[in-house]
Amino acid sequence: MSASFTGNPSVFLPEDYVIPPLGEERSVRFRQYFNDLASAVNVRDIGLYVTQTTVNGQLWLPTARPGTNLASTNLVYRQVLRKVVPTGTLTTGANTVAHGITVGATTHFTRIYGVIENPGTLYVPVPNDTVLVTVDATNINITIPAAYNNFTGNVVVEWVTVD
Repeated sequence: MSASFTGNPSVFLPEDYVIPPLGEERSVRFRQYFNDLASAVNVRDIGLYVTQTTVNGQLWLPTARPGTNLASTNLVYRQVLRKVVPTGTLTTGANTVAHGITVGATTHFTRIYGVIENPGTLYVPVPNDTVLVTVDATNINITIPAAYNNFTGNVVVEWVTVD
């Protein structure tokens, strides 16, 4: 997935719009306002964290379309995808959890983060100095010390696919 912009993808909307009197200019201005609104909403981080792959609203590093260069206004920003993967019950040492993402040579992970927990007792952000979290083509790999044995949690992965 990709999105293209003619300018800055960080669209901020003005707080006031001037609506012209009835006529063609009013119609054109309304279309432009709705386009501005849609563009601004579509580049905001979407707070949806689910176990299915979703577009999260983030845009990743622009690339130039073939035959153009990065200095042009013909840039393609890649849509970032997000998925939450429940860890299940973790045991001391190495744990693997299938992520279900099709990973290929053009897949690039942008963020890997989460929390493991013993509910009501302790909540631990991961990765950290004692918990290693990596992702390979098939699994999320979580290595924990004995102190976190029987913890459960969720790992959030975000990635792009370069066309």
